[in-house]
Amino acid sequence: MLNNDSIDFVVGDYAEIILLLNQLFDFIPLQLRSK
Repeated sequence: MLNNDSIDFVVGDYAEIILLLNQLFDFIPLQLRSK
């Protein structure tokens, strides 16, 4: 039980981090293009 819960928690954290990174990588090219 504990292992499954901790794995789900880690996967959720990674999904959130990946979403944040995707937003950053979408934002950075816009900044570079505007210069």
